[in-house]
Amino acid sequence: MNIWKMFEMAKQVATLKEDQRSFLMGAVGVRKDGIIVASSNGSVAMNKTDWRGYFAKAHAEFRICRKLDKGSTVFVVRIGVGDRTFKLAKPCRTCQNTMRKHGVEKVYYSISDTEYGVIIFKK
Repeated sequence: MNIWKMFEMAKQVATLKEDQRSFLMGAVGVRKDGIIVASSNGSVAMNKTDWRGYFAKAHAEFRICRKLDKGSTVFVVRIGVGDRTFKLAKPCRTCQNTMRKHGVEKVYYSISDTEYGVIIFKK
């Protein structure tokens, strides 16, 4: 599985719908049975009382968990709206815990156009 190809797929998911944010997020998951599922950050409407939209239920990597099974691998990207480059997309603690509980084995996340990080969850 080519990591950069999966990041490009997540980038396409993230840029399907643009809004007023300064970045876009996308997540692609590969289930144990080989099925590819996706989720983007812009899919959840946030109201103005939310603290800058920072609630885990709106995060792409949190939301994709309902589509995954044990042994899945997740790819998460953050895209700059202006320059369309990869930015740091390391999942927050809440999203990491949720993915761990759903049996996700690995998470690859973008850091830049030339770097990525990996989180491997222990069984």
